[in-house]
Amino acid sequence: MHLHPLGRLFLGCLLALPGLATAQTFSSGSTEADGPFNPPASVPPGTTVSGSTYTVPLPPSGVFHFTTISLPSGTAVKFAKNASNTPVILLASGNVTIAGILDVNGASATTYGRPGQGGPGGFSGGPGADGGFTSWYGTPGLGPGGGGMAYKAPGAGGGFGTAGTAGTCYAGSYDCAGAGTAAAGPAYGSPTLRPILGGSGGAGGYGV
Repeated sequence: MHLHPLGRLFLGCLLALPGLATAQTFSSGSTEADGPFNPPASVPPGTTVSGSTYTVPLPPSGVFHFTTISLPSGTAVKFAKNASNTPVILLASGNVTIAGILDVNGASATTYGRPGQGGPGGFSGGPGADGGFTSWYGTPGLGPGGGGMAYKAPGAGGGFGTAGTAGTCYAGSYDCAGAGTAAAGPAYGSPTLRPILGGSGGAGGYGV
């Protein structure tokens, strides 16, 4: 099972309490309205397929109410963001078997200072500076733990459960004279993942 810090999944499960004569069960709260999730045989409406990767559109609430979840080995499931950018919540009333990949990763930054986009429920990075054409400052990352930026300094990493990494000029980097230190994105969120929050984006760096 693959999870990423820019996003969190809540899976219905069965809990057994040791030391009790009668096993106690946990209800995920699934209404079973979405039926079974078992690609390729059964997937939510609107799901697109590319090879062995299934991209599932999130409902407005971000919550799926399955009966069972069975993700075979060799398959990957991604989720298309909804308008409210909610996290992904998968509930099941029955068995949950994950042999493949559940992918809520954000995307890496691309060329020309374009920021990486956050995964479902997560926050995007900040655009980079343009090499002094308009500014030597990048843009802070988005989210409550967004990474900071500084003059001619690499952007800092975004935080979530722990703080991000500060951005400082590295040995041999281009024209670091007078460069500042970009503040790391602060830690936030709960170890119990309640409430469920996404990770924050890193800041854009300076241009060269």
